[in-house]
Amino acid sequence: MKNHTFEEVEAFLAECPNFWESQVTAGGRPDPASEESIREAETILGLKFPKDYRTFLAKWGFLEFVYTHSHEIYGIKASNAHDPAYPSAISLTLQGREWSKLPEKYIAIWSDEGDELWCIDASDPNGPVIAWDFFEHSVAREIADSFMDVLYQFAANERRVIIDEDGWVLDEENTQYDVVHEIRR
Repeated sequence: MKNHTFEEVEAFLAECPNFWESQVTAGGRPDPASEESIREAETILGLKFPKDYRTFLAKWGFLEFVYTHSHEIYGIKASNAHDPAYPSAISLTLQGREWSKLPEKYIAIWSDEGDELWCIDASDPNGPVIAWDFFEHSVAREIADSFMDVLYQFAANERRVIIDEDGWVLDEENTQYDVVHEIRR
């Protein structure tokens, strides 16, 4: 796969007229994490975040891809990395470790609310993303070569959705853009 950039992701998001308004958890705007919060999260989890994930946290904190995936890519809150009232990569990772024997090298960034956790492998500098089977306590499959590949794919497909001025989805198959299939299934 191509090495994607945050600039590409930002360009895709700029083409989504209602993207920032759909960021309910952040009140319609990015909520970047401070360097102090990022270090605190690393300390709590006992690992170092890969560069792409650190940049993601410092740039946005987390993102919600509402229209095409209904996925929140979990991050950390700007002012309090371990706020228990806030869904975060910290709480999701700690729950995965407690309830599903998630190895300490993984950072949980998404949950399907039942069967899988998508996790970044922090032991690899590229930060590949895997699916952890919550019940089998093992890697179910590899998702992508890097966190950036996941972020790129979500953003590229989010821009395919046509939204009316009231925020209603008119078309999820906007043919102006090609579907981006980079995540392995």
